[in-house]
Amino acid sequence: MVIRAMETRDYRAYCALLSEVHGMHAGNRPDIFKEVLVLPGEADFSQMISDEKCVCLAAEADGEVVGMCLMEIRMPRAAHVHHRQIGYIDDLCVRSDMRGRGIGSKLYEAMKERARELGLVRMELMVWAFNERAKRFYERLGMNVRSCTMEERL
Repeated sequence: MVIRAMETRDYRAYCALLSEVHGMHAGNRPDIFKEVLVLPGEADFSQMISDEKCVCLAAEADGEVVGMCLMEIRMPRAAHVHHRQIGYIDDLCVRSDMRGRGIGSKLYEAMKERARELGLVRMELMVWAFNERAKRFYERLGMNVRSCTMEERL
């Protein structure tokens, strides 16, 4: 398995991975997620993977993309917080038939190394409350809860 930067040729695999994740989200929170995922076009994908504020990694096994990790470089803007760049992981996903093989961990570690190279002070991400498997995964990797989003459905 190889972890590498995403390329324009990865568009179809990217869409397939997004669709898989979206299905889980829509199934658990149909009040938030639409049933049908609206995928970005190839031009938007190309722009994203070439944006200097994005790091887009692919896990490739036997010539196929089987996972991805997408991170956006952000700078907090509030006057009362330190202005240090952070990495916000938008997506880290592994194709369902390839899970349990360490691919997600390798993607995460490669992204962490890239974040260090970029001088980022931390990585953040959001996990939905229903996704217990993801919470355990990230805790095993050393992440911890920094804040919590609360809601009341009306």
